[in-house]
Amino acid sequence: MTLTRAWLALILLSLTASAMALAPPWPWVGAVILGLCYAKGRLVLDCYLGLARAPTWCRAFAWGYGGFLALCLALYLWPGFGT
Repeated sequence: MTLTRAWLALILLSLTASAMALAPPWPWVGAVILGLCYAKGRLVLDCYLGLARAPTWCRAFAWGYGGFLALCLALYLWPGFGT
């Protein structure tokens, strides 16, 4: 993917996440926004940092980043957490 396409995809994902954050709340909006965050992070890692050319590092960062977002999702879905 070229940098221009990656940049356009990041803008589209950011606009989508912003629109969802402004929409009326529904139970899984946080999970969807975290999914969009994962997609944006992967785009940055793969295209801007060039990790697509280093598959082992790309996979390691993807697992670490995915684990962190899974922890964030678990805390988001935990009943009564943060209230």
